[in-house]
Amino acid sequence: MKHLLLLGLCVWSCRKDAPPGGCTPEGGLTCAANAVQVCASGAVVEGVPCPGGCTESGGVVRCVTDRNTLTAPVGAVCQPGMVVCSHTSTELLTCVDGRLAAGAVCPKGCVDEGEGRAIYCLDANEGIRFPSGFPCPGFRTGATDGRERACGTDGQTLLVCEGGTLVPEERRCQECIQTRSGTVSCLTTEGEVLAL
Repeated sequence: MKHLLLLGLCVWSCRKDAPPGGCTPEGGLTCAANAVQVCASGAVVEGVPCPGGCTESGGVVRCVTDRNTLTAPVGAVCQPGMVVCSHTSTELLTCVDGRLAAGAVCPKGCVDEGEGRAIYCLDANEGIRFPSGFPCPGFRTGATDGRERACGTDGQTLLVCEGGTLVPEERRCQECIQTRSGTVSCLTTEGEVLAL
């Protein structure tokens, strides 16, 4: 699954006209040793550690964890469709109006399986959750109608893949359960368990 595009666009060339001690563009990222910093309200915000290193190349900043996955701070510049775990691994961040914002709270952590693989939230029972509007994760679950499904972040919304994006279905679950393999079950208000 393609889940992360480019971070910190226009980092160096846009900064040269910044006032002394200030920064531009808003949400732009820079590296300071092994930490990433974000420009917020014209000032550089203290860096967040990147245990696997922070690199700048061609205007793109990459902050890598000790598990060799990418993270980014809330408010960083982003491109549509971009999804990344927060530095604390407690939130899944999505691109909203060109800036990274919390897309879902992850009680048991945000998991990034690496470039080109799945990224998801773990709920309190370690089931996986996805926000509406998220790119389809690409699980092969053998649904009877051939449509990929996922559980929403509230644990009740049932999402379906349409045009490469997860969107809410009309039906809701009393409890939506999704395993790390992608299998989805929906417990209905009548107590019936639907395997999807």
